[in-house]
Amino acid sequence: MAHPIASFQFADAPPLCFSIETRKEIGERYSTIAGFFRQFELIYVVADERDVIRVRTNFRRGEDVYLYRTTVPPDKARERFMDYIAALNELHAHPRWYNAATTNCTTSIRTQRAAAQRAPWDWRILLNGKVDELLFERGALATDGLPFAELRMRSLINGRRDSFRHRTRFLPAHPHRIARLLNHENQSAATLHIVILRPGPDFWGSQIRNQAS
Repeated sequence: MAHPIASFQFADAPPLCFSIETRKEIGERYSTIAGFFRQFELIYVVADERDVIRVRTNFRRGEDVYLYRTTVPPDKARERFMDYIAALNELHAHPRWYNAATTNCTTSIRTQRAAAQRAPWDWRILLNGKVDELLFERGALATDGLPFAELRMRSLINGRRDSFRHRTRFLPAHPHRIARLLNHENQSAATLHIVILRPGPDFWGSQIRNQAS
């Protein structure tokens, strides 16, 4: 079990992240079983990197956070960015249910693209705890010649309290900011990083307590 976040970086703007999640109402808690039965709406969270990632590395306990550089060239990174924008607008026009198997945080990334353009199916897309290993095998991660086990170890950023201090400054994902990123001057300036959130021991303990209550 894991959760991927796409972080797009531009030449003259802080990184912008997309996280596909369940839209929980006030007082509502996530349940894996309920996630199969139209209990949660699907939502795209668009946020600053320090907002959506740093809260997990520095403040909220229970998740291991891995930050990977990808090998996606700038023009293709921008295409992926536009895929997210198109999916977000489609979701605004036609709301959808979250489904833990067919419309989750990982399968929804794949289905943003036309069927003929999608990456080949692999069981790790559904059981996504090994999705970073899949990306490694397909050459999608910048490895610097490291084997996967060492790359993953070095990509763990929990506890690095300065990880985002110089990397970004806080700016909310305001619509005007997104519009500025879509203009012509930024078309060749996009790079893509992938953040993988993986539950740690504290996470499962909190889940058991939540289910019991």
